[in-house]
Parts: sequence; structure tokens; C-alpha cells
Amino acid sequence: MSFDPVPSTKIFALVDCNNFFASCERVADPSLKDKPVVVLSHVGGIAIARSNEAKALGVKMAQPFFQWQHVAKRHGIKVLTANFPLYAELSHCVMETLQQFSPDQEVYSIDESFLGLETIAGIKDLVGYGHKIREAVLKDVGLPVSVGIARTKTLAKLANRTAKTAAALKGVCSLMGPKDVESALQITPVGEIWGIGRRTAEELLKKGITTAGDLKHMDDRWIKKNMSVVTLRTVFELRGISCLALDDVPSVQASISVTRTFGHEVRDLAGIKEAVSGYAARAAEKMRADGQVAGCVNVFVTTGPFKPNYYGNSASSRIDPRTSYTPALTRLAVKLLGQVYQPGLAYKRAGVTLYDLALEKEVPMELFEDEGKRAKSSKLMAVVDQLNEKFTDDVVFFAGERQGKSKIMVTHT
Repeated sequence: MSFDPVPSTKIFALVDCNNFFASCERVADPSLKDKPVVVLSHVGGIAIARSNEAKALGVKMAQPFFQWQHVAKRHGIKVLTANFPLYAELSHCVMETLQQFSPDQEVYSIDESFLGLETIAGIKDLVGYGHKIREAVLKDVGLPVSVGIARTKTLAKLANRTAKTAAALKGVCSLMGPKDVESALQITPVGEIWGIGRRTAEELLKKGITTAGDLKHMDDRWIKKNMSVVTLRTVFELRGISCLALDDVPSVQASISVTRTFGHEVRDLAGIKEAVSGYAARAAEKMRADGQVAGCVNVFVTTGPFKPNYYGNSASSRIDPRTSYTPALTRLAVKLLGQVYQPGLAYKRAGVTLYDLALEKEVPMELFEDEGKRAKSSKLMAVVDQLNEKFTDDVVFFAGERQGKSKIMVTHT
């Protein structure tokens, strides 16, 4: 596989909420401002979000509570259990605010969104535009965000990371200039590059490639011979050659979102049900590929953001026990859609997010859960995924996903 080595003319802004879950808890309870806050997962009691104050006290990400409970007691850390419906609602509010800054938006995860800025006329100061985004989200939702701006998605992720860590930048970093890009790459460890996994990083370190700058200047022939196409694509992105368009990104571990803007306005509930069912199925498929199960589902719908009488809404629900079973997830998604759908409106966008994710092998059986039924569901999903991977184009799908299609439809109860 080869890529056209033409420098990108695109402009991506990655907007990422700071310490998202902990920041959401502060919106719900303003008395937590400036206090150390840690949010724990429902499974295992591990830290899944920390305020800056908690980070300074030494609490590590994914660290079990029992290992630092003495620190919590000594310093008065506020320890909370994750409230995913709250986070989903505030995420929807953030994404809704971001729509006003670009017609080209991709919700990457529950707390991140890419915006395409190259088609927006009149932006002379990208850093200033980034600060306007920050100010709007803080004013509308109460959440702090960081903004990274660059010619490719990978560089935008790097810019966002720099915006979070360099206090002098005040939350906005632009890596549009070649010198700025090169400086950032030289101080970024190769293992922290978006798209470079742990095993790939270990192989690169053995080769003496320690920074993103080293990787950028590697010979293409060596990369093609020793690495994957994904790594080669990442290298091109580091060089300013855009290989990832909007809606073209790897799956996310913390949450998985599938959102789309409709090609035309959709008014009837049946049409949106079909879309939402398909999104839930696609998200479930991505999740199973990572060996995960979800404990919460969120569904949102919006009309056109620039039309009068704009409407947007979302609904969330826990799902116990956690599951990756497509029929259960699509049923719940359709039920949630019924809570936010209003007849007579022209809908332009909808999406499904699965979150509160955990590795299936690490989730204990519920007391009254049917082990045989769980195993049967897992086997069915494995067969469906294998067939769709082999024949592509989702040759097998569940009733409700695509009504009227002539492929293999699986009904369920």
C-alpha cells in the first residue's frame, strides 16, 4: 500500500475535555472546585479519572483504591463512583456547543471531538479561534477543555497533548508551522504517539527510535518491511500528510462512539430507528473486537445546527449485567431513542455511545445471571463477526438494522 506524499491542506482541531469525569462531578457539585477528586470504576474500584490536585498527590490512573486509600484519608481526597448517565449528558452538551464552530464534526469519544476548520471562511487566528472554543464550552457547560490544531489528526492529538501539559499555552496549541511540529516531535516519546501500540513501541525502541521525531525520519522501506500499514500511515501523518479523514479513526478503549450526519433530513421515527440500531450494532462490533463489554448506553439526536428551532437531546441508561450482545444493545438504544425523539422535526444527526467499558474476561458473573445463556450469546456474536469479517459489508445483521435489505437477517427475542 502506498500513500500520496502531498502535504495536507486540511486543518483539524481536536477538542478534549480535561479530566472529564472528575470535571463533570465538579459541575454537579461546585463545592468540589479546587479539591482533589478521584472517580472510581464500578468494577474493581480503580481510578478512572483524577483532578489535577489528585494527580499531584500521586494517585495513578487505573490504580486500585486500596493502594492509595491512606493518601485519600490523609489529604481529604473526594472519592466518587462513576456516574455515567451524568457524563453522557454533559458530553452531549459539549458536542452540541462545538457544532457552532464547524459544520464538520466527528465525535471521537465521550470527551473528545475533531472539528474540520479548513472550510470555515474568515479564520485568521487559529489560536484565537481555539480560545473561543474553550470559552464557549466553559460558559455553556462549565467544563474545561484543551484544543490542539494541526494539519493531520495525529498531529492534532499531539498538539492537544502539548496544550494540556504546557501551562504557558493556556489550553490551546497550534502545530501548523514546520518548526513547531519538529520541536514537538523531538520531545514526544515514541510510545505516546497516537496509533502506536505498546508492542510496536517496544520494537521501535529496540531499533533506537525513541521519539516521534526519530520515527518521522525513518526510511519508508524499513517501515514497510518491518512494521504494519498502520505504522506507515502514522509516519505520513507525522510528516503532515493527512491519511485519516473525519470518521476514520481507530476504536477507543474508554468509550466507543458511532455517530453520523444524515445525507438528507430524516423526519420519520422508523428511519431514525433503523439508523440508531445500525450504529449500536457497529459500536458493539468494535467493542467485541477489543474483548470488551459495556455497562452504559447513550443515544443522541439533533436537527441541523444552523436551522431555526434547533433541537438536540440525549438519553442514557445502565445495562446490567454488562454485555456486548448486539440485540440487547440495539433494543436499549431504540428504547432510549423513544425518550428523545420528537415528531415533526427534521433530524440531521444521531449517534450511539457505549461506555463504562471493561474487559469481558475480567467481569465477574452476576449472582442470578444465566451462564449458559451468556455463553450462547457470545458464540452467536462470534459467528456473526466472523462472517462479516470474511465477506465484508455486514452480510449478517439483526432485524431492525436495515429493513428491506436482502442479506442474512437474524431475528431475536
